Amino acid sequence: MSALETFAYDIASTDRADGAVARPADLTVVDHDRDGVAVLSIGGEIDLGTTPELREILVRLAARREDAVVLDLSDVTFLGSAGAVLLLDAASAVAARPMALVATHPAVRRPLDLLGVCSPITVYGDLDEAVASFADDDVLSEVG
Repeated sequence: MSALETFAYDIASTDRADGAVARPADLTVVDHDRDGVAVLSIGGEIDLGTTPELREILVRLAARREDAVVLDLSDVTFLGSAGAVLLLDAASAVAARPMALVATHPAVRRPLDLLGVCSPITVYGDLDEAVASFADDDVLSEVG
């Protein structure tokens, strides 16, 4: 796996409405190819604090890639509503090409199910399965 881009940063601690201090959240994003499919592997928490940076990364990816896209959320430990909306927006932005999600953590899969993200976007439990879903030459040739 060859990383084209890697982004890692800490979100500063902030006070929550309940008086608790939020711990810094790490968000790691690695963009790589796997069997001709663009894979964006994301780790950490996708919430109101990390969504703007992730949105910028997705826009850059969409601008330079025209092939199938898999967003691998296997290492995401929390998905807030802002993150779920971002995923729906991403699906709209890349509507001309195939897109899939990989979600294994219950804290990620449940919001996806509850907010209806799984309807317009196919969600897999495994990266190999998601990439294999685009192995059909007909699917990839429709993009190019």
